[in-house]
Amino acid sequence: MPTSGFTLRALSLLRNVFKIPTGRNVIVTGKYVIKIYNNIDECVYEHHVLSEIARFNTAVLEVPRVIKPVVTGSHCALIMTRISAQSLDKYILDFAMRGCHDAIKVFYMLGRSVRELHGLEIKYLRNSGLMVCNTPQCLRREVVRLTKELIALGMATEDLLDAILNVAERVPISDDIFAPVSLHGELYITHVMVCDKKICLLDFHEARKGPAYLDLATFNISLYSSLALPPQFLRRLTLLTEAFLRGYRDSLSTEFIASAKLAELYLILAGVRSALTRPMYATTPAIRALTILKAKRLMTAASKVILPALFSIARWGFSA
Repeated sequence: MPTSGFTLRALSLLRNVFKIPTGRNVIVTGKYVIKIYNNIDECVYEHHVLSEIARFNTAVLEVPRVIKPVVTGSHCALIMTRISAQSLDKYILDFAMRGCHDAIKVFYMLGRSVRELHGLEIKYLRNSGLMVCNTPQCLRREVVRLTKELIALGMATEDLLDAILNVAERVPISDDIFAPVSLHGELYITHVMVCDKKICLLDFHEARKGPAYLDLATFNISLYSSLALPPQFLRRLTLLTEAFLRGYRDSLSTEFIASAKLAELYLILAGVRSALTRPMYATTPAIRALTILKAKRLMTAASKVILPALFSIARWGFSA
């Protein structure tokens, strides 16, 4: 791929723009991965979550096996086995650029692995501290309110608001997406590795209890925002996102698709609003430009991918 070097650098920069520095470093050796934390409590918590998941006999879900935690002064490290696997990026790019459909099978497997995770009873899991919608009424109300705020910030238009008003009250919403589950908490494409017949999920320091849609929508949004994919490929990603949801729900109804899409819209609007009003947004011209670049990419996904699917369901009862 001629753009791969640029893509990796751009993705790294954008992650720094949209996420607060974590205080974690990773060292990869031949057989082991060493994750070093500045926050000892965070290290202990991730050790607990990974150890708990390892107790269960999961069919598709795999996580790194922790050998031991090491505490030195104010720092803590987890020594974990290194898993031989492929990054999810490879499958996504092969699908987008070469039409390779192996990615569809992988995304289905990923949906099954997330379903397994959500069904685990992990002891002492934190409750979500996020201000999230827990009812259909809240979800409908918030997408409208957030769009109005983004109009004031110059990142949305009245036409977009009209389109959202047109579908927000018409599409069905499944209560299942609000079910409290064991969440990964940061289900990004960069935290997924593909093994032979399993999906390995990484980085559980933000694991928590919360509504199921947070993981489902977060994952699909991280796919839409990837700079590895030209904007014209965004619509084609529907094949992958629906394979992911089909793995999560064997019987994938239009109601569940509509619910997941509306949740994606909600988190996109909330994320863009947060990024544009965050103090670091205006610190330097470079950070401002990168923030706007990613915000525009997400808003394109909202208007060109998510809203057409919602409109199709509202009008005809099936996804576009």
